[in-house]
Amino acid sequence: MRSLILLLMLIAVSLFLGCIRSGESSPGDATAPSSSSVDQEILFAVCEGCHGADGMGGTGIAPALQGNEWIKQADIEDIEKVIKEGRGFGSKRYEEYASAMPGWKDTFSEEEIALLARYVKSLSR
Repeated sequence: MRSLILLLMLIAVSLFLGCIRSGESSPGDATAPSSSSVDQEILFAVCEGCHGADGMGGTGIAPALQGNEWIKQADIEDIEKVIKEGRGFGSKRYEEYASAMPGWKDTFSEEEIALLARYVKSLSR
């Protein structure tokens, strides 16, 4: 079941990224997302599956991003590194969650990762 969920999530992410990168609008949108909203849309489309709606947690898969103490203490560069490289089972911070975080460096551009890192950092306040 978990494999099916991950497969469906990856398909949704692929479709979403195709819209962003090609400059097309998402279904139902009148215009393509602006640079200032890309970070929120990436979180919604990708991160929400594990980190919960608006980074609130509650999925049982990964910790909340909102109010997260590690994110509060981390530099933007540290957050970018985790987004790029992920966290394998050997480097996990939260042992209570069964899954490791995948790396996204082959999926997102440097600019998208930087935007997402800033947005994630803003959620910890």
